[in-house]
Amino acid sequence: MWKLTGLFSIVLLIFFATAQQIKKEFDVKVEFVDKVYEEKPKLEPPDKLLFSQAKELNLSYLILEPPKAMEFIPVKPLEKQSVVSCGEAKDAVAYRLGVDYYLKGKYDLAEEELGKVILMPNSSYRPMAQYVLGIIAYSKNQREKALELFKDSCSISHMYQKAACEAYYALHFTLKGSVPENKNNLWKAVKSLRDGEEEEPDCEGVVFIEYCRYVKDFSQGIINPLYKDSTTLRRGIGEYFKGNFEGAKNIFNPYSLPGKNYRHVALYYMALMEYKAGNKDQAIRYASILETIDQALAKNLYDLLSEKDVYLSRVLYTMTGDKAFLEKAGIIAYNSKNYAIALSNFLESGNVKYATYSAVKMGDYKRVVELLKDRKKDKEEYLWYLEALYWSGGDLEKALSEISTVYPNLYKEYSGWEKFRRGDWLGALSLLEDPYYKALALYNLRRYKEVIDTLASRRDEKARILKARSALMLGDSKLARSFLKEESSEEIYLIGISYFLEGDYSRAARFFEKVPADSPLRAKALLRLGDSYYNLGNIEKAKESYYQVLRSFPDSQWARQATIAL
Repeated sequence: MWKLTGLFSIVLLIFFATAQQIKKEFDVKVEFVDKVYEEKPKLEPPDKLLFSQAKELNLSYLILEPPKAMEFIPVKPLEKQSVVSCGEAKDAVAYRLGVDYYLKGKYDLAEEELGKVILMPNSSYRPMAQYVLGIIAYSKNQREKALELFKDSCSISHMYQKAACEAYYALHFTLKGSVPENKNNLWKAVKSLRDGEEEEPDCEGVVFIEYCRYVKDFSQGIINPLYKDSTTLRRGIGEYFKGNFEGAKNIFNPYSLPGKNYRHVALYYMALMEYKAGNKDQAIRYASILETIDQALAKNLYDLLSEKDVYLSRVLYTMTGDKAFLEKAGIIAYNSKNYAIALSNFLESGNVKYATYSAVKMGDYKRVVELLKDRKKDKEEYLWYLEALYWSGGDLEKALSEISTVYPNLYKEYSGWEKFRRGDWLGALSLLEDPYYKALALYNLRRYKEVIDTLASRRDEKARILKARSALMLGDSKLARSFLKEESSEEIYLIGISYFLEGDYSRAARFFEKVPADSPLRAKALLRLGDSYYNLGNIEKAKESYYQVLRSFPDSQWARQATIAL
């Protein structure tokens, strides 16, 4: 610490200071003449890594059942038409006879007569014959044939069209597991529910009235005795999504036992509830049982269980051998900033890219070099390789020689950074693309006008400060102020300097006083504040500022200047 000792030397200093000049001045070029060294900005990997997140499934669509029985409307006999001249039309005769045989239960004869109608493409009785033939085919357990007949009958307007369409939708659901697109009050809702959406049916005027009552109960979570298992489990799913896990568990638990209908659905929700209760081992047990029944559903469950837990992800990898779970464990650790654990999992999974990200986040650039040096690298890997060599002090020149023609832009960029670091300002200037770092090179080459021109369009704080410093070096304090805002301690300090150089010491003092106490520039600001008060003739205030430098920054270079000033 500089102290007020050595009376004779101090007297000499005071003598020379007062004898040579009245005002305390300084040369801005002395303060700002030093080179501005600033490292290249570090390349940062993403803060978060993404993975395809699984969603909890509403498995209601799996337990919505097709009709247990088909519901047909009564077929009416066709009255014999009165004959005017040429006799009754052949299609009308065949249709009438076919319906009569059908109503008497003589299905073979009915099929023979109605088949004649089918062969008459322009007959108005054709779609009605198809509906009756569909009923007969269904009764003979000829389901695929019935499906096609109902489909054809549904496509043309006639008295049984609605019934034919509903029969087609119902049989399609039974045989194919899906419901065709439709506008029917009931089957539109069935299709919606089967597609995983929620829609309650309107039973007004539907043909499948018993089935509609079931679908309505299903939608409302009411147990229907004809479809007991389906509607009971639907209620359990409703309780689960309401958060009533206790009620849901009471429903699902009996169905999770061997031999039960919809066991896979019950196991799925039991596993999720155990996981949410913190019983990870039990959740895994349910999931492993589910895998033997429904692998696709088990995969979704595994994905859900592994999404937030590194331990579970690793357990699932051990169970399944799927390295995707190792990668997920790495991502979970990475996103939690546990980069060492992330690195280990990424290395084991073989994901070099994410392992590189983890090592960079740890600041372990030598590890990055080890990971990438012997690999056949793509452009991104070369980027990280050069970055790691730059920060670890490795052989950057050799790596640059490998990519000079393959990735010329990377070559140019990192050649520029290497020259910038060595202080080869001219070399860096010709290679760097970033205007700010080009301007830094120009500043260090004392080409201050070019600094201002290069950063003409930049308004960020660093650019404003560099332009202001350049303007001060050019002796244009007003121009320097035009670049500055009072947004940082350095800008406030430079505004004070600009007024000091103009001899406006009052304004200069106001800005030096504004420099915050925790700023690295506080000591200099106090020193310049003392100089400003001195030049204003306020010697006591000048002394107070100099003493404050000594008290607050006793071991700094500014303490020596304050001692001399005192």
